[in-house]
Amino acid sequence: MNLTANEFSILRTMRGNALESQALRDGLHQVGLRFCGVCEYIKDASGFYKDRRTKHGLRLICRCCDRRRRSRARRGMRLSMFTGSERGQRHRDSRTPAELQAIYDAGNAQRDQENWRCWYSRYKDQSRPRTPQT
Repeated sequence: MNLTANEFSILRTMRGNALESQALRDGLHQVGLRFCGVCEYIKDASGFYKDRRTKHGLRLICRCCDRRRRSRARRGMRLSMFTGSERGQRHRDSRTPAELQAIYDAGNAQRDQENWRCWYSRYKDQSRPRTPQT
């Protein structure tokens, strides 16, 4: 399928009417081709991973670009790139259980003492030693 410069520009930048770009993508799909949005090449459909969530069942970027993106992501992950909960999870995973327990004890020492006092005042009469039954 031969595209004019204007059609390729619409496909590449998603300018103009979205229906036009969708029509171009549908035309490519009928011929067995697909447009990669990263490298901006029109490639054979076998060069794309499957993705059942998309309309045509293929990913939007080609296998080469996807592999390159994943390897860069593995190498360059920074904590600032994650949400707060993900950051916390990654930070928690980097600590040993003893370190986590020490942090918990330091932050909750006062609360635990208060809970203990309340419990003891409520149940001090019931907490006498029991004799073993024979």
